[in-house]
Amino acid sequence: MGETPTNRSHQPAFSPQMTARRQSVPHSLSAPSHLTSFQPSSDPVLLEILTKLELVMEQQKVILLQLQSQSRVAEQPDVSGFPLCTLEDLRQVETKISVDTDFKEKLVTYFSLVGGLTIKETVWRVLGKMVSNTLAKTINWRGVNGKIGFESLGLKDVVSKSVRRNSVTANASDGETERFIKRWLQLASDRDGGRRERALRQAAPEP
Repeated sequence: MGETPTNRSHQPAFSPQMTARRQSVPHSLSAPSHLTSFQPSSDPVLLEILTKLELVMEQQKVILLQLQSQSRVAEQPDVSGFPLCTLEDLRQVETKISVDTDFKEKLVTYFSLVGGLTIKETVWRVLGKMVSNTLAKTINWRGVNGKIGFESLGLKDVVSKSVRRNSVTANASDGETERFIKRWLQLASDRDGGRRERALRQAAPEP
């Protein structure tokens, strides 16, 4: 009698060795251990790259400020009387803005040349050149508590347009500009040594 033919249909589709290799595939696709344990702060090459990038960014800031300074010299319009120091100064400028669109446009050009690398920096530079700190103490955003409301002034529009005239902050929204205007006005009493004087008064012993 011949040998009974082997029944191939009952043989497993995969050998144990193949199954083991198949099970090992997902593991082989996972991130190498040397990458999962990578610590950027301890990699000297990465640290050197980051240091060089920071240096390049600082150099770009210097170059941009130099370019802004050059444009200020070339385009400086004929504007005088700023920063405003008294309420009368403010009233006169507001009256002129309301009737003279050319004057308002000249102010926008004048204040846009102060430069700045962020919205906050640009807004604060514009305001610092526009209003003295003494006058700023008599102003707040909405005009409450007996102060002047900057929100209703023509100079508010001058600030917003001046900020957007700066190429670096051209996309500044009115909301962003207003937020930094409010903060600058709130800090008026702290500038020019005001915070230090207040701290000294609070620390002084009562008589």
